[in-house]
Amino acid sequence: MKFILNIALLIVTALYPILVFLLIDQIDFKWLAVAMAFAIVLRAVVFKTNAGNVMSYVFCIAAVCLTLTAVFEFEPGLYFYPVIINLGLLLIFALSLWKKPTIIERFARLREPELPDFAVAYTEKVTKVWCLFFLINMSISIYTAVFADVATWSLYNGLIAYLLMGTLMLGEWLVRSRVRKKHEHSNAN
Repeated sequence: MKFILNIALLIVTALYPILVFLLIDQIDFKWLAVAMAFAIVLRAVVFKTNAGNVMSYVFCIAAVCLTLTAVFEFEPGLYFYPVIINLGLLLIFALSLWKKPTIIERFARLREPELPDFAVAYTEKVTKVWCLFFLINMSISIYTAVFADVATWSLYNGLIAYLLMGTLMLGEWLVRSRVRKKHEHSNAN
């Protein structure tokens, strides 16, 4: 049951921009903000229990902002959830550059505990790339929250941002494969 709840909450929080687009004209935005805040708090609790991750705090900050959106009847507050998530991810990745190991190195060590030096250096570069991605994505999310209509905001934050993230993941995987092959080839000689 916990697994199903986790998946359902993951879907709701990932599809947040689409849900706002679909529901903004159907129900009062204050109730939408409260419902989304509740779902996000549940997600934070499940995320923390399952992963023990700092992202649970980011989710809680987002939920507080949504609650304040409802309390102060400030509809534009609905559109800042993606900004908060990107800021949280940027901080997590950037702080890991300062306090090693980087977040990407931690992920890599889950698969390969004894990472060679070249791989550790590579993970640091990838962490920097992700920091840049989150900074740019957050900036675009701010722009769409402030200047775009809800359809454009939803399109970017609910689809385009995910496609860009997936493209970056795929591109990184391709580069990582080439770096690994190059290193294996140079060690074979």
